[in-house]
Amino acid sequence: MVQWGPIVDGLEIPDQPRELYRRGEFNRVPLIIGVQGDEGWIYVDRSFPTGLSASDYAAAVTREFGFDGLAILKRYPTAQYATPKDALARLAGDAEYVCEARRVASFVEKTGTPVYLYSFEHSVDELSEGRSIHGIESNFLFGNNFGAPSNHVFNAVDQALFSTMSERWARFAGTGNPNTGSDLEWPRFDRVSARYLVLDATVGEANHVRDQYCNFWEQSFFRTVAGAVPASRP
Repeated sequence: MVQWGPIVDGLEIPDQPRELYRRGEFNRVPLIIGVQGDEGWIYVDRSFPTGLSASDYAAAVTREFGFDGLAILKRYPTAQYATPKDALARLAGDAEYVCEARRVASFVEKTGTPVYLYSFEHSVDELSEGRSIHGIESNFLFGNNFGAPSNHVFNAVDQALFSTMSERWARFAGTGNPNTGSDLEWPRFDRVSARYLVLDATVGEANHVRDQYCNFWEQSFFRTVAGAVPASRP
């Protein structure tokens, strides 16, 4: 299998995207950015379909993060989770998605550019019981039933969430603002209140997504957490 990925070539991608965002060198247009409640689950489930032991978990984290592994294991101890697999899924979701979304939103907001953050937390049990897994929100945004193997057909709750999302995204595409003033306001993200929209059977608002964990990851700039080389800093 040949894998394709973005390359910093000095032309199309002049620097690491995170550095470009940090320096404010991006097209300053309104942005929607968001995550799922259980971002890391499908990746860990593929790697460890039957689960893993506490020692397997420690070995996987140490192998991936090198000298940062001990601090990460301390921040994500297995005792705080139902299983070591759950601990690894939460760790992976925070490191790869949730905290990076918060980081990008903070960089964008710093330039005065409107940015709207969301967390999609609705689950489809046929896909993964009780979990809102990576990519699930795209079906709800476009109103698509799920194909095999789940074959989930939208129910009334799903349909209502689709209507809410599609209306807000269409509004945003047309005006740069997902709000009309007649429904629950989707607050612009700012680094102080860090408000974001929660997309679930009931749509709501919350503050500071996974804050204590994202504050931990804020100090890190890993080369990769999915490649063939360790993610620890050079």
